Amino acid sequence: MNPILYIIVVMALIFFVSKFFETRADLVSAITIGQPKVLAESLRKIGFSRLLMERKSSSHILQWLAWDPHPPLYFRIERLDKMETPVKVKHPLIQSAKDVFIGFKHSFRR
Repeated sequence: MNPILYIIVVMALIFFVSKFFETRADLVSAITIGQPKVLAESLRKIGFSRLLMERKSSSHILQWLAWDPHPPLYFRIERLDKMETPVKVKHPLIQSAKDVFIGFKHSFRR
């Protein structure tokens, strides 16, 4: 395999896996605070311009594959909005990894 291609693939994989930890941080914050909808609203306010840019984009798949440790903002907000209070999750990292894969899979349909 070409070394440059190898580096690109490995970096993309590292950034994709880092999305697990970012979604885990959202989940642990929702568990700790106990109000996931408040966190979703905060993300809407803080990331308003990024959220607009994501919604205008024609390719949600590229947002997932970008070299960015954060998952798309629309995904994080939708995920927090769907959480029921109190939030009870036994393994936050495993749940977050599952949610990231589901979100990535859904991006093919958008």
